[in-house]
Amino acid sequence: MSKKIPSGTIPCENKSEIIIKSVNTEVYSEQSVELSSVDSEKSEESAPEMLSCCSYKGTNQNESFDIVFKNIIETSSNPTDIGHFKEIVLDAQTKRFIIENGHSRPKAKGPFAKNSDGRSFSEKYYFTVSKSGLKIERSWLCYSTILQKAYCRSCWLFGDRTSTGFQEIWTTGYCDWKHIVDGIKRHEQSHVHYIFCLVYEKWFLNKTLNEELEQNIKKEKLFWRQVLERILNITLTLAMRSLPFRGHREKLGSGKGENGNFICFIELLAKYDPVLEKVINQGNNKVNYCSPKIQNELIQLISNKVEDELILNIKETPFFSIIIDTTQDILKVDQLSEIYRYCVIEKDEYGNPKNVCIKEIFLAFHEVVD
Repeated sequence: MSKKIPSGTIPCENKSEIIIKSVNTEVYSEQSVELSSVDSEKSEESAPEMLSCCSYKGTNQNESFDIVFKNIIETSSNPTDIGHFKEIVLDAQTKRFIIENGHSRPKAKGPFAKNSDGRSFSEKYYFTVSKSGLKIERSWLCYSTILQKAYCRSCWLFGDRTSTGFQEIWTTGYCDWKHIVDGIKRHEQSHVHYIFCLVYEKWFLNKTLNEELEQNIKKEKLFWRQVLERILNITLTLAMRSLPFRGHREKLGSGKGENGNFICFIELLAKYDPVLEKVINQGNNKVNYCSPKIQNELIQLISNKVEDELILNIKETPFFSIIIDTTQDILKVDQLSEIYRYCVIEKDEYGNPKNVCIKEIFLAFHEVVD
């Protein structure tokens, strides 16, 4: 029993597609193109002073790698810090070095320099919490101990500075610590940032899904499947016993005895079940699938499934009869009850008929209109 949810689509502009295609071409051409002497001279002229040792001479990739980044690796604890490089990293070799050696993400409370207001960057910004309460890492967010600024690794390495909506401050360094939370939300929700993160993943994983991200998605899916399984079993139990669901107040985890049977069952099982315990502990402001609206939806889904199965059984039987009667409810509304009596032929393991079972089911009430 499931409810189909239309899969979301992410709009993709022509410019974004061109960006991805051009970078992919750069990725695959990187492995086969040898650097000429002309390119070597250009690289030496355009390199920043802090990388004055850089040289792209020679066609051997390992030898060139050692020459270019030897001093950085030996003298810096964060060799991929944005402060070691010029603002725009164009050559594929430098990008590959930064990706393979990890990004600058200092932790353990620093060193994070404070500004004049006494504010600073914090390692807590490396993570966010989903609506379900799961802690998710912001892998794109980095911090430069040289510049004492935060920056976006994906936009820094692969960002198209001419694209609409591009936020240049996240490639040069963000240091407005008072508004850092809002700045992070605006940036990670932008379309161009999403595109450049996809490009980064293509480089890092060669078109494969990030293993850590995939594990987080699978873990969250498994958790909510377990939650729904327990909630459905509680719903079926109450429905089969004709017990009311809601009470005077509905507040998960209150423990005041004012909740209805549904919430009371959830709270009781949570004492022995870690899955439901986690749902209760995350509070009422988080997604928990225990609201009255969700309860009604589950009841309706179960009802539709049961009705479909009963109708299918009636259609498959060789013969059946219909019993119809009317009665008034408490509001003096005439209701017509629809009852079916039908035969079910039971068969043995070889498919041979062995018994005839007579069943009688109530299917629905219908309002009678004169």
